[in-house]
Parts: sequence; C-alpha cells; structure tokens
Amino acid sequence: MKVVSSGPAQTIAPTQVEPFLLEVADVVNTTLDLETTLRRVAELVRKVIDYEIFAILLLNEQKQELYVRFQVGYPVEVADRARLKVGQGVTGRAAQLRQPVLVNDVSKEDFYVDAVPNVHSELAIPLIVKNRVIGVIDIEAREIGYFTEEHKRLLTLIASRMAVAIENARLYTRTTRQARTLLLLNEIARELTSILNLDELLKRVGELLSRIIDYQMFSVLLVDPDSEKLQHRFALRFQARHSHRSRASGICGPE
Repeated sequence: MKVVSSGPAQTIAPTQVEPFLLEVADVVNTTLDLETTLRRVAELVRKVIDYEIFAILLLNEQKQELYVRFQVGYPVEVADRARLKVGQGVTGRAAQLRQPVLVNDVSKEDFYVDAVPNVHSELAIPLIVKNRVIGVIDIEAREIGYFTEEHKRLLTLIASRMAVAIENARLYTRTTRQARTLLLLNEIARELTSILNLDELLKRVGELLSRIIDYQMFSVLLVDPDSEKLQHRFALRFQARHSHRSRASGICGPE
C-alpha cells in the first residue's frame, strides 16, 4: 500500500470565517428539506476543507448505532450497509465522547474501522442538539496528517449550526408524514360511512393507502368460517385471482 504524505489541506483565512458562518446560517434558516440540507452541508464543508471522502451519519437512538444518511466518496454497497455502534470506530467514538476526534494516521489506532480503502486521516465531529447527539459529520483523506486543529475548529462551528438544521428538517419530515397519515385516516373513515359495496370500499382503501406507502401489491384476505381458509377478497395490482390458502399456512395464517 502506498502511503501519501503531501501535508495538511489548506483552510480559509481568519477574515473569511465570519462571512462563511453567515452562509452556514443561511442554510439553517432557508430550508426544511432534509436532502437539501445534507447536500448543502457537504457543499459548505468543501469550501473550507478540500475533502475527498465525506459522510453525514445519523444516530438511531433505539439501536444506538450510526448509519450513513449522506456521503461522497464511499462505495455505494459500503454506505448502504454500514452500521457503527456508538463507541465503534472514529465516528462512533466521536458520538460516544460527544467531542471531535482527529486521527492523523488511522493505521496506528486499534479502534479504526476500515470502510474505505487506503484512508489514513480522519476527522469526526458530533452533531449535538439540546445536549443530545443526533449524528456525526465525518471526513477522511488518503494522506497522513491531512486535517489540522484549524479544520477541527471550523468543522465544529459548522456542526453546531448544522445539527440544528438537520434536526429541524427531520422534525419537519416527521410532522409532515404524520399529518398525511391523519388526513388519510380521516378520508378512510369518511369512505367507510359512504361506500356500502365492500369491493368498492377495499379498492378505495388501497388507493388511499398508496399515498403514504409505495407498495407493489395490496390484498385483503378474509377467513371463510366454514373452511377456515383465507380467501383473497380483494387484490390490487395482481394480474390474476389467487387460489385459497389454508388458514394455517403463510405469514397471514396463525402459527
């Protein structure tokens, strides 16, 4: 493996820090879309640190593990599958310690998790909102000693503001989804009282459900009291009628 040692990356001049932070504030205040927020965070970080590998990992609080929500430079299969427990690797350690972790040569650290080949430098900054860790910003480089204390300071300033933007975007997404679900339930309740034909009602429920769940198949099975078999009473996007299934078979039947 060839070790590259070209020295630390450049950073912005002290006089440019304040205008840069105003740009960060603009991102915080102008969008509630999570994808847009994450993309703009990546663009802003590149203005002050010429990274090659970048990721924003968000914390699953229930499982206490980090997953990649946005990335640049990761193999797609790695980014999709990557899960890091709090305390695991450089990013997991940043989340656990609730403070930045700067590593000049990851090959000398036992706790490093090798996700991208030939990486030597890594800088991870926790995203903290109201004293709660919600994720980590992580940047990596193939050169030894690529990131500096000044990079750490700048990325910490960015993270403190971006954490608020990311959390607001997540809350907005969650609230919007809940509002759509409540609206759907209200529509279904109205249909229950206005449609008397069962097949028409089930068709309408399937159509409404597709607004919040992008399913490929939707079916309703009812138990025949005489044969104790599940019967397909209604199916949407099925090309043909389905045969009866024993009540004791398949995931729809009892164990």
